[in-house]
Amino acid sequence: MDGNSPRALIKALLRGEPPPRPLLMPIIVSVGSRLESLPLRDFQRNPTRISNALRQIRSVLKVDGLACYFDPLLEIEALGGKIEWLDGSATLAVSPCSDVHDLEKLPSPQEVAQYERVRVGADVLHRLRTILHDDPALMVGVTGPLKLAAQLLGPNNVSLDALQFASEVSAAVCKTFLESGADVVFLAETFLPQMSPELWLHWVSLLDPLINVVRFYESLPVLLLRASAVEGLGAFLSRQWDCVLCPASEDADAWQGHRASQRFLGIAWPTKFRWKAIDSSYNSTVTISQVLHSERPILLLSTGDLPSGCDLKQLSSMLATMRTGLLRAV
Repeated sequence: MDGNSPRALIKALLRGEPPPRPLLMPIIVSVGSRLESLPLRDFQRNPTRISNALRQIRSVLKVDGLACYFDPLLEIEALGGKIEWLDGSATLAVSPCSDVHDLEKLPSPQEVAQYERVRVGADVLHRLRTILHDDPALMVGVTGPLKLAAQLLGPNNVSLDALQFASEVSAAVCKTFLESGADVVFLAETFLPQMSPELWLHWVSLLDPLINVVRFYESLPVLLLRASAVEGLGAFLSRQWDCVLCPASEDADAWQGHRASQRFLGIAWPTKFRWKAIDSSYNSTVTISQVLHSERPILLLSTGDLPSGCDLKQLSSMLATMRTGLLRAV
């Protein structure tokens, strides 16, 4: 393995060694459906077409990490949720649960891990590991327990039992992807409602074993967070998480004053951002340059899968400019 390859840098990061430069790892999957001239719904079920598209994306964009599968509705669909498709995009229509008692009727975590589309993601990982070897790093997304529990019962009805069940589902899906060769797992907790202290502490306690599952396979756990919604951010960070914490860039102000308490931080830029010049802003006050120089992130991601309509050539130019900004921030 080349010592300067993204995968080697991630392995060094797991040993506690910060990379010599920030890693550029946007989540780009759905663009592949357009490259392969397939509706996204069909594309998500075809490992051959996904693998072909990702090879094209890699050759054009030269990113440090390649997102092999990232769908925030994957687990809820595997549990029996009905997904509605509008204008080529998927939205959750009906949860399989009407209340907490329905949890007992759902497929087991082990059954979810064998769901058709979970196996598709695993197949893509196997194929790209064989084809691409050690470069770039292979990434996947897994819905975090709090977000999954909210998808099941609604944002105002999350319970301890639902959190426990959701964490077991997340762990089972993680293991399937990790056994297939994932180098990076994004644990997406991009929905953080107001919670009681008891519920909040239970959620936090469930993250540790989930993170440990990823590290057991010598892969990098990245916790995608909406930090501004986290009560007691200081206490959250003081736990010294054994992962990369990655807040959304619009939450950067919430992290001010906490940078020293967490060794490794990333930044997730919103998918609605147009990814233009390094000094372009997603609002009137914060630019990419400002965030890079103030937070010194080791990873720069997107908060989710970039829109399928992205033009690859234009995106390549934007990412090249962003890569220059990352090097200046070292």
